[in-house]
Amino acid sequence: MKPIVAITMGDPVGIGPEIIAKAFRTDDLYAVCRPVVVGHFGWIAQMVAQFSPAISVHRIQRLSEAIFEPGH
Repeated sequence: MKPIVAITMGDPVGIGPEIIAKAFRTDDLYAVCRPVVVGHFGWIAQMVAQFSPAISVHRIQRLSEAIFEPGH
């Protein structure tokens, strides 16, 4: 089983959210881990809409609610 990796979004006005949005649209990330982003949902959703609109963003309260599949 692949490890779960928590990725913090960093500074909301920095490059972190953009990098996260771009990284989550590749299968390469999911090939090595089960990634989950920790940060402000609204800001991440906005960055994903801008840089990777094909990705679905889901707010979770528990890790068991995460969808560890490309595109989510």
